[in-house]
Amino acid sequence: MNTEKLTELIGDLTVFDLSIDFKNKSITLHLGYLPFEKNPTKKITFNDIIWQDFSSFHKENIQNTIEYTNDFNIFLEYKKDYIEKNIKYLPIDLLETLKNNQHHYYYSQPTLGFEFLIITQTEISISDL
Repeated sequence: MNTEKLTELIGDLTVFDLSIDFKNKSITLHLGYLPFEKNPTKKITFNDIIWQDFSSFHKENIQNTIEYTNDFNIFLEYKKDYIEKNIKYLPIDLLETLKNNQHHYYYSQPTLGFEFLIITQTEISISDL
């Protein structure tokens, strides 16, 4: 999965629901078109979560682009400010683990609202509802 494909599948959809399963280390997003009375049309599942961060909630959480890379150096280039700002909250060995292993990095650039950064050990799953 690459950024262009993710944007094609998810761009302009609104996050209807966010579910976090801490026990199984997974996150599920249901997305669709406004108004909220409509049913969601897509489901994204992130499994084997290593790190998650959410911010900028709004009553309309419209996604624009979901950036993706599986290269730590590219991730670091794009999110260096985030890491420097949040280093005190990150587990001590997290950066070393990320440098030495293959991971998947997803970070949103919303049109409005819900922003996220999710790091996983496996690729996401996207399905139609």
